[in-house]
Formats: sequence, structure tokens, C-alpha cells
Amino acid sequence: MVTAAERFRSGVRKAVTHLGGDRTAAARSGVSKAIWYDAKTGRSVPGDQRWPAMRALLESVPAGLTGVPDWETLYRQVLAGQGRRPPRPALHQLPPGTLPFVAREAESRRISELLDTSGGRSTSMVVITGPPGVGKTALAVNWAHQARDRFPDGVLYVDLQGWGPARELTAAEVLPGWLRALGLDPAALPGDVASRTAALRDAAAARRMLFVLDNAGSEEQVRPLLPGSPACAVLLTSRHELSGLGVHHGGRTVTLAPLSAADSAGLVREIAGAGLAGHAERIARLCGHLPLALRVVATSLPASSHEEVSALVEELESRGRLDRLGSDDPRTDVRTVISWSFHRLPEPARDTVRLLGHFPGRVFSTAVVSALTGGRRAQTLAHLRVLTRASLVHREPDGRYAMHDLVRDYAAELAAANPDDGALTRVYGYYLHVCRRADAWIAPRRYQIDLPDGDDPPPAPFDDYDGALSWLESESGTMLALCLGSAGPERADPLRWRLAFQLKSYYFLSKRTQEWLLSHEAALAATIRIGDRRAEAMTRNNLGLAWHELGDDDRARPQYERAEQLFAAVGDPHGVSNAVASQAVVHRRRGDLRRALELSERALGRYREAAADHPDARRYIAITLRSLALAETEARDYEKAEVHLREAAGLCAELGMTMDLARSWNALGRALVLAGRHPDAVEAYRAAARAAAECGSRYEQALADRGLGTVAAAAGDTGEAHARWTRAYTVLAALGSAKAAEVRADLDGQSS
Repeated sequence: MVTAAERFRSGVRKAVTHLGGDRTAAARSGVSKAIWYDAKTGRSVPGDQRWPAMRALLESVPAGLTGVPDWETLYRQVLAGQGRRPPRPALHQLPPGTLPFVAREAESRRISELLDTSGGRSTSMVVITGPPGVGKTALAVNWAHQARDRFPDGVLYVDLQGWGPARELTAAEVLPGWLRALGLDPAALPGDVASRTAALRDAAAARRMLFVLDNAGSEEQVRPLLPGSPACAVLLTSRHELSGLGVHHGGRTVTLAPLSAADSAGLVREIAGAGLAGHAERIARLCGHLPLALRVVATSLPASSHEEVSALVEELESRGRLDRLGSDDPRTDVRTVISWSFHRLPEPARDTVRLLGHFPGRVFSTAVVSALTGGRRAQTLAHLRVLTRASLVHREPDGRYAMHDLVRDYAAELAAANPDDGALTRVYGYYLHVCRRADAWIAPRRYQIDLPDGDDPPPAPFDDYDGALSWLESESGTMLALCLGSAGPERADPLRWRLAFQLKSYYFLSKRTQEWLLSHEAALAATIRIGDRRAEAMTRNNLGLAWHELGDDDRARPQYERAEQLFAAVGDPHGVSNAVASQAVVHRRRGDLRRALELSERALGRYREAAADHPDARRYIAITLRSLALAETEARDYEKAEVHLREAAGLCAELGMTMDLARSWNALGRALVLAGRHPDAVEAYRAAARAAAECGSRYEQALADRGLGTVAAAAGDTGEAHARWTRAYTVLAALGSAKAAEVRADLDGQSS
């Protein structure tokens, strides 16, 4: 019968031969040639200190070659046969994992790839980082439990208490326990940290172990606890990025974001049970998909009635959401967990968080934060780096910053306790000035209002039409919140109505009519509060246009008429002309073409008179020419309509009014179709499509498609007509335009 010692000796010999000899085995394991020679000849069995490194190399050789499927068991059998005590069992200091543990499959795979210690690479290290409550510890502990077999010499774990109610642990406090676990007597070692760190690294040098350093506060806290062996891996968690570990020790970062909507709803259901009557997705959203908040809420739900679940949802939707996510345990109280990060910040960064609590938007740029704080760009960037490092803010794909919803709630509480009207007033000023510049790109030569005096206007983050439009699209939500006054003092009313005024052209271009309506209703209330009749007149005229776009001329007309009265009372002839021109559109759409023509010609005459002294009045000449031509088209005076529309198109092209150019060409296309001049209509619609593409107006592009479909249908090309009308209907329906129903009728008529 073959003994364990003979099987061991034979297996080592075969492995060494496969590896290329004693010299290669020594170079790859760090164990001397003599010890390898003694092991393969049976002269001696390696000791505890050398065996882990040898075993790691032996396990890399296929078991089919060595005949040894389990080297550790065989080694212990050999020691027992010699009467020697086997090495201490592997260390497993991990705390229990979080149950249930869901999702994070991609992050777990990434950690496994990065902490692959095979191949003798330098020390493998991963830092799991992310905002408070995102589940960093849960992922680290869960992964470590799953990967225990990869580290046969065990796992050392410590909660460094970098973030929490207890005092942060130091390396001097951690090292004695770890050294004892590794079989060393700390009392026999020098008491300084450097000596004990050296002992730790020496003891770990021949082992394959995992070091889990949870809740680390800084690079300096963890450096004395890092092994130096390439066979050991280190897994850290921290709210800080700990970038210094990457620079000096090759550490890689895995950043956790909140769970996906599906995963967070699944976690709620798994903890609370399936009887949530469809509330799981809503609860998950209100918890910001943050694992800690999800667990706090879900654990209170089992056996709850439908009424109790509905009441919970109402609480989460209220301003007191952090109260509902509270707990007697500070480690599971969401407000407390966030506060630990906040209170560790330097004072300037804490001030930035407080001021961000006044900000009504979700995403903010460096320039916005500078406006809030009144600081210079360099200072702002420094503060944002601190907040990013602490995982209280994060970078968005477009380069701006954002806070998690629950962190925003915490910041809002701080802001409420520390009012600062000046901060929000500065933000209004920032958006007002930059929006003015964006408006100048998308609506060139538009009549502009005076802006309040203040500091030097901030630079615009764009220098062309596309950049201006992109900025408006990304910032419109915040500007709407500022217009609505969801935050800020009433003394911001003079800025609030001006911001709504500046947004009007963008709302018209993008067909964000509901936002247009909401912003201008709030702006109107602001003008009435401050008693500014001219501002009220301008706002009423633009509010009427919003109602007109929604197809409700019964509400639009009184706004225009009151605007005309107010403009006349304050002596503003330009404003009177605007209100008159707006009323003409209402009369045209109601079929009173005589009145529409009369008002359009009256407004056009005033604009032509004004153009002699104010060249920018030509913009309003172009717009009114189109309005006049539309009435002429309805009156079947196609020749006049064509003359006026071609003059309008020429002015728009000259003045760079691309959106109005598209509107003029579309109007001309319709007049030419009605006149039976289909080839000329095709040219007009194609010109409209080009202008619409240039200015980014999906609405005008859809109208051009509809017109081209109409021409195609008249020519008997039903396939082209159907394709054009389908494309137009899809866009118009998505924009919520009333014209979608007209195109739907075109399609239905084709199929009947």
C-alpha cells in the first residue's frame, strides 16, 4: 500500500519536473531549491512557514500529472504520520453576510477578476467605494464568503470604523490581534507600528490570504495593515476613493451606484414578501434605490395591511422622508449614516453642502456651485473634489455633478436650518445671464429685457447654436423649478419672471408647452406681487402664446387683450404691436379672416416704421409677414401669401432666424399645395426640412414630412405618403401636438 509520504514525494517530484526543475520551482515560489529538493526526494517535509507558498505552486500543476487532487489534505496526512502537529487551521474572521443579498453580479465579477492572485503579480487590491448606505460592506463580506476557497490560509477582517459612531481604529490597535491570529506573540515584538507591520508582512509572505479592511477612513489608516505578498489580496471599503492606494500600491476601484429599479424592487419584495399590491417599485424609487434605505423600509412591511403600505408610501413622499427612514440603531438610521460623512468634511466643504440644499435642481455644474457659494472656480473645484472623494456627490456622464436623492434631502434640512437668500439669488442671476446668451443663439435679434445690475456676468459654457440648445435641454428642469419658486424668497420675483421670459423661445422651439405654461403662470404671479405692469404685460402676452400652442384660444385671447391694455398704459408701442399680432392669430384660427388681416397689417406697419431706427424690428416684420400670409392662405389669396412668405423667408435667412425660416417655408409649402403648384411645394417643404434640421426643431421637421406626404399622395405615391405621414405622426404625438390628430386623419383616410 502506497503511504501518504510516498504519494507526497512522488507528486512533488512530478510537479517539479513539469515546472522545469528545482531552480524554476524556487524562483516561482520564493522557497529555496534545497527545500524543494528535500521534498521531492523524501529527505524532509517542508515546515509550516514554507508550505503555503509551495502549495500554491503545486496547485497550479494539473492534478492529472501529479496524482494529487488535494495537496493540503495530503500534507496534513504526512505530518500526522510523522507525529508532527499540523498547521493551525485557516483563519476566517468574516462577520455574517447581509441577507438577502441581491444583484451586484457585475461588481462581484469585477472584484474576482482584479483579485486574481495567480501568476505571481504584485499585491492585488480593490477599494469598493460609493455613497453612504449603498451596500459597500455587504458586497465586500458577501464576496469574501463566496471566495474563501481561493484563500486557503484564511481571511483577516477588521472594521476600521472610519465612518460611524465609534472612534476610528488605528493600525496600532489592529496589529496585535492580527499577529496573534497568525501565531505570533505581540509581546515578543517591538511595540512600534513599523516593526509590527514588518512582522505581519513576514508572517503573510508564505500564505495565500485575503485581508478585508472595512470602513476605511483614509490611506494612512490602512497602509500599515497591507501585506506585501503577491499571494495575498486586499479588499477595502470606504466612502473615500482612497486614490493614494492606486497611485502607490496599484489599488483598483470598484464604485457602487444605487441598485437598478428592478433589483431594488426585487429586494423590497424578497424582504417584505409579495403582498405589496404593486407598491414595491414606488417604494424603491422613493428610497432612491439605496440598499440601506430599502432594507430599513422593507423590514417594517411584512404582515402590513394595504392601508399601512399606502400610508408608508405617503410618508416617503412627504418632506419628512428621512424621518421615516430613521432607526434606533445609528448604523441603520439613514440620516445618521449620511451625517457621519458630512461631519468629517472640512468647514468650507460643509458650507458647500448646506448651500447645495438651497439648489432646486438635481444636477449642477461647477459654475452653478460657484454662484451658490460666491467662490472662485478654483475654490469650487477643490470643494467638489472633497465632496466627490467623500461620495456625497458624484460626476454625471456629461461632466456635471449630482447628489443622491437622500443626500439631497439631508442637504435641504441643513439649508432650512441655515437660510441664505443671497445664495439662491446668485443662482437666479447665473441662470438668467446664461439663458440670455442661449436665447440669443436660438432666437437671434429677439427683443430683450433689461437685466438687474450685479457682478460681472458669468461666461457661457457654449459658443454656438448646438451648444446653446444642448445647455438649455440639460438645464431647463432647474430653470423651471426656479421659475415656479419651489425654492427661494419672494424678493427673487424680479428675477423669476425674467427667467421665464428668457425661456419662452426655447419652449416654443422644443414644444415644451406645459413647462412654458407653468413657468409663465408663476411669472405672472410674480409680476403682480411686485406691481411691475410692463413685466406683467410681457408675461401675459407670452402666456397667451402658450395657451394658443395648447389649442385653447379662449384662454389665450384675454391674456393678449390685457397685455395690449397694459402696454398702452406704460407707453410701450413695441409691446402693443406684439399683443395685436398675437390677437390676429386667434382671429385667423377662429375663421375671422378680415379681422386677422386687419390686425396683422396694423402690427406690420408699426414694425416697419420702427425698423428705420431699430434694425432688430426686422425680426418682428418677418414673423408678422408669415402670420399675415397664413390668413391670406386661408382667404385663398395664394399670390399675396407667396409674396409675403418669400419676403419673410429672406429676412429670416438674413437674420439667422433658422426656426422661423423653417416655419416660413412650411407655410409657403402649404400655400403652394393649395394653389396646385406641387413641384414648387416640394421645394418649399424640403427647404423647411433643412432649416428644421439645422435648428433642431422636430416639430417643423414633422410638418415638412406631412407636407411632402400630402404632395406624394396627390401624385399617387401612396407608399411615400404613408411613410412621411407615419413619421410625422410619431413625432407630433410624442410632442403632444394637436396636429397629430390631423395627421392621424390623413393616415386613416388613406386606409379607408
